[in-house]
Amino acid sequence: MSINSVSLTTGLNASLHALSKTDKSLNQNLQSLSTGQKPVIDPISFSASQSLMARVGDITASKDSITNSITTNNIAQTGFQGVNQLLKSAQGIASAAQGASPADQASLASDYQTMISQANQLANDSGIGSTVSSLLPPSTLSATSQTELGSAIGSLRQQSASAATSLNSTTALQQFDNSMANIMQAGSEKLTLVDMNEQAAGVLMLQTQQQLGTASMSLSAKSAQSVLKLFSSSN
Repeated sequence: MSINSVSLTTGLNASLHALSKTDKSLNQNLQSLSTGQKPVIDPISFSASQSLMARVGDITASKDSITNSITTNNIAQTGFQGVNQLLKSAQGIASAAQGASPADQASLASDYQTMISQANQLANDSGIGSTVSSLLPPSTLSATSQTELGSAIGSLRQQSASAATSLNSTTALQQFDNSMANIMQAGSEKLTLVDMNEQAAGVLMLQTQQQLGTASMSLSAKSAQSVLKLFSSSN
């Protein structure tokens, strides 16, 4: 019986088959490790992942609007605080003017007009002009200016508190959206992406199996060769 005509032994066939499966699995794992994607993604998981990412996209699109709203509200709060300080300064001027000489009253009236004008300008610059303009007293100092200022400051405080409540609500919504987007993105990734640490460990294990399989096949081949030599010698 010639060596070439002898079939591979059962052990050698088994080793070759196992090594082929290990090579295939190793290549798949290396590909996944390179791309970060699972080697096989079933249609249901893929569809669910796409749906989650679409929702993340919707949330991300709305985040710009929420961010702009928060920025606008923060500017408004700064404006309310600045106008309030100017009105308090104007209130002090109105109080001082009550017992001042005519000459001092003229100077105080000019300062008072400047305070009211600056308050109006600050309100416009911070985007609250439409709200504040109706609350501000006339820029001309008069006997009723102090009372008018007290009323304006009280109304301004209410407007500022309302804006602060709106800011808190918008900030809470932003935090909720950020949390939801992170959860959905993580869920999408679990459906389609591999755990890189787990994948690297799998590659190492398969490389070890490949080395063992190669050694096993080599031993099986040597064993087959020995058997063939015995057959050749007996013939």
